[in-house]
Formats: sequence, structure tokens, C-alpha cells
Amino acid sequence: MLKRSHKKKTYFLFSTVIALTLTVNPFLAQDSYGAPSSNATTKAKLEQALKDYNAAKTSYENVQKQISATDKKLNETFQQLTKVQNEQELTKKRLDQVLIRLYTSGSNNMGVQLFGSKSFSEFLGRLEGIRLLMENDYQIYQQYKKQTDQIKQNQEKIKKEAADSKVLLTTAEKNMDQLESKYKALQTTLKNEQAKAGKNQQAKAVAKAIEKTITNTSKTKNTDPQKVKDTAWLNKARAMIGTVQYKFGGTTYPYFDCSGWVQYVFREYRGIKLPRTSSAQSQVGTPVSKSNLQPGDLIFLQGTYKGGVSHVGIYLGDGLYISNSNEKNDLRIDSINKTYTKTHYWGAKRVN
Repeated sequence: MLKRSHKKKTYFLFSTVIALTLTVNPFLAQDSYGAPSSNATTKAKLEQALKDYNAAKTSYENVQKQISATDKKLNETFQQLTKVQNEQELTKKRLDQVLIRLYTSGSNNMGVQLFGSKSFSEFLGRLEGIRLLMENDYQIYQQYKKQTDQIKQNQEKIKKEAADSKVLLTTAEKNMDQLESKYKALQTTLKNEQAKAGKNQQAKAVAKAIEKTITNTSKTKNTDPQKVKDTAWLNKARAMIGTVQYKFGGTTYPYFDCSGWVQYVFREYRGIKLPRTSSAQSQVGTPVSKSNLQPGDLIFLQGTYKGGVSHVGIYLGDGLYISNSNEKNDLRIDSINKTYTKTHYWGAKRVN
């Protein structure tokens, strides 16, 4: 009986000491047993926020890739359209010559040629010559008609590609907003968890690792939301294909010349005031070499219809730029590497 009583007293005293210790210093238990759980929670929250951000970033990048692919398609179609238009101009000159000949020769000229023959064989020879001439004239007409159809087909193709592009541009804008939202949520979560970590070195290390991942991802992929937002205005410029029309001296939507359109885009979408003409616009900003071109830089051509700088466009990336070119094609996408552009290239400027 005495031994059992002694054991009970010893157990009671040991339990009391532990209870008093935890009561006096409740943080002892938290530091010993709660820290791993706290670290795991911090890591889980940050990793989920980072996962959401990366998903939004991937969606944005995928849409931008599709937009770039559409830019290339539009460029190819515009090039084809220009090629057929130039060919038709030559055909039209030939057709004009035919019409002038028919008009000046008179309707009876063929009869005079035929009946003025001195022999039947000469008559047949002249008849064959007239037939070949008329056949050649007809072929010229048929060629002109075919080229007209090709021009219409290319114009319809451009309309469809521009419409497809607008769908992508709308999606890109939504994705940009989502990317910005997820980035803000990620930064808020990171800030909160860093504050909670306090002196907990393990939790601080977790937060630091996530922060480094965010920084590296933004740098390598160039998808920091601020950088994305800084170039998102280019999508608004792209969306104007098919609606903007060329008008020499035009400065009011939707009728612009090349510099009037650039001036409008920079004012409305970037809040930057540019001079009125392409020549004056070429005097502002920082010069940029071809090898260092970035989306949003201004591209200038010279000697297109007069001496000096006479045309301006906006660089889109991947060797392509957009400009309001002329009455034939209005707002279009071109390559800086095509012969015409290389022949007339003056330089580029970056305006911020």
C-alpha cells in the first residue's frame, strides 16, 4: 500500500510540473510542435498563389503566341495582295492601250484591212492576224478580270484574319487583367506570410525562396505584369486593322494618314503627345538600331513619295511593323525585311 501510494504521488507531481511549465510558457509548446505546421501552411499558401499566377501567365503567353502567328499570316496576305495589285496595274496599262487602239482605229478599220487584200491568200493572212490580235486583247482582258477576283479574295482573307485577330486580342486583354490580379494576390500572400514568419527562420526561408522564384520567372519570361501592361496598347493598335482607312492629312478616327494614325495611338493608348508629321516625329525619342528594336518602337521610311522622312509605323516584334500605308491597303502589317522597306528604311526611335 505504501509503495503504490508513493508511485501515485510521484506521477502526480511530474504531471503538475509539466502543466505548470506550459502554463507559465505556452510558447514553448508552439515553438517545439507548432513550427513545422506553420512552415507547411506558409509553403502551401505561397505555392498555391504562385501556381495560380503561373497558370494566368501561361494563358497570356499562349494567346500572345497566337497573336504573333496571326500577325505573320496578315503580313503574308498583305504581301500577296500588294503583288497582285502591282501586277494588275501593269495589265491595266496594256488594256488601256488596247482600248485606245480600238477607239482610234475605228470599227471599219478591220474591214478595210481585209477587203484591201490583193489575193485570197493575203486575205486569209490578214484575217489570221486580226484573229490573233483580238485573241491577245481578250487574254489581256481575262487576265485583268482574274486579277480583280484575286484582289477581292485577298481582301476577304484579310477581313477574316483581322476578325480572328480581334477575338484573340479581346482574350489577351482579359488574360492580362487576370495576370495582373493573380500577381497582386501573390504579392499580398507573400507579404502576409513574411510578416507572420517573424523570427521563424524556416518560414522566412520558404517565403524567400518563393520570392526568388517570382523574380526569376518575371525576368526570364518578360511577363512581369507591369511589362505586359506597358505593351498591351499594341493589341489595341492591331485591333484597328479593318476599321481605319487611309486619308492623306487625316487625323480623326477612322480616317488617318500614317503619322496621324501613330499620333492618335500614342495619345489615346499611351498618353504621349507626338508631333503631327512623320518627319517631325522622327526628331523625338531615342535612336534605336535594327538589332535592338523592341515592340512599340517607331519605324521611319524615307523617300516614299517625297524626299526625307515620309512614312512612319509601329514595330510589333518578330520583324513586323504596322502602319497606315496608302489608299489601296489602309492599315496593314509589313516586314522590315521586305525589299521596299529595306530600300527606304531611315531608322527607328523609342519614345517613352
